[in-house]
Amino acid sequence: MATILTFPKRPERQDTDAALDAGPAHVGHPLTRKGQSSAPWAPLVESMARHRRDELEVGWLKENAELLGILNSTGHSRCDGGEAALAHLRPFVETAPRRLQFFPQYYRFILSICLDYEDLTGGATDTGSQLAHWIATRGLVCGELSDLQRAEAQHLLARRAVLLPDPGGQHAGLRSRLRRFASDTAGFAIPDRRRAYELTHVVFYLTDYGRRSAGLPDTATQSLIHVGLWAYLDCDWDLVAEVCIALRYLGQPPPPLWEAALQRSLGAYRLLATPVVGADDYHAFFVGHWWRAVAARGQAGQGAFADLTGWCGGALTVRASQATGLLAPLSLWLLQGGSARVDDAITHITTTMGQTAAAHLADTKHSSDHFARFWHHFCRQGEATAKAHVITARGQKHLHDERPRRSMQKGHPKGSP
Repeated sequence: MATILTFPKRPERQDTDAALDAGPAHVGHPLTRKGQSSAPWAPLVESMARHRRDELEVGWLKENAELLGILNSTGHSRCDGGEAALAHLRPFVETAPRRLQFFPQYYRFILSICLDYEDLTGGATDTGSQLAHWIATRGLVCGELSDLQRAEAQHLLARRAVLLPDPGGQHAGLRSRLRRFASDTAGFAIPDRRRAYELTHVVFYLTDYGRRSAGLPDTATQSLIHVGLWAYLDCDWDLVAEVCIALRYLGQPPPPLWEAALQRSLGAYRLLATPVVGADDYHAFFVGHWWRAVAARGQAGQGAFADLTGWCGGALTVRASQATGLLAPLSLWLLQGGSARVDDAITHITTTMGQTAAAHLADTKHSSDHFARFWHHFCRQGEATAKAHVITARGQKHLHDERPRRSMQKGHPKGSP
């Protein structure tokens, strides 16, 4: 493993277009200078790599890892001019060993960028393999408390045929635990974005982004449908897109109404040639294009970011028009005792928010045959204490409104422990 600690000196960046660094990017045709790719997504790579965040920010790692992951999973390769298109990331990859040693807490981001860079450029470097072995021997994955993070790490290492030693059995049963998590259909009918994104990523890792069967039960599909229903209800196109991608990776066609809405949403993004401040809508923009590429199945002109022929790189902020979702008003109505009948909910939304909002709820209802089951769990009717059980000091279980019966054996008077 000594080779991983020989860090090449980072070459100084040679800027051949001073105008790009001097001011914001403008709309026009992509530049095709010598050595620069004509791939429509090449200027987007430049924007993310050089003009949004500093390389020392974890946000830079996250954004660039996501972009390269989408490009790799949707079939881009060196045939698309990958090496030239990713030239702005080569200095990062060349210094990745030192970065990994200095920032081991970000090992998944760093390794992901290097692996995708190599796959997209046809093996321009072998840094990814070195990093994967170093990560495994240093036991970085053993420091993870999350099964999802362990699954991601195992997926990344397996791309270079690196298997994790598991003497303590920490990773044993990981797939079983992930399958059990994905099968909680009732739980996924309750809006929880963190768990929802964990569910979609379980599918991504176990299917190797659609390349193999995940071996997940049908209940995982049901869970995804439940998440998609409340995400669609709330006009959360970012999450709806991830759900539709996950369903397609499982070989299940998403509801046509959801995908029609996703297609419309792609026209609502604006790419602004201004420095990003705080959070913007880049992730929903990325995932929407990812969904389109997966849904198109390789059709000409339908790949991820295939239509970015007017973006030239430079500073980038992504904005989308904000739709009014129904999750908050419906949840408040139900919390305050609203009816469990969806028709009553439609009447309430019509009265308080108007016909357009009510039509969206009705569309959600008709978008999937699983809606009735989803709505049953989503309404959360009943008392939280109904049939609740209590565990006593002796491990006995009884209904909360029943007094435990104590033994009257000799030597154990009533009331004794």
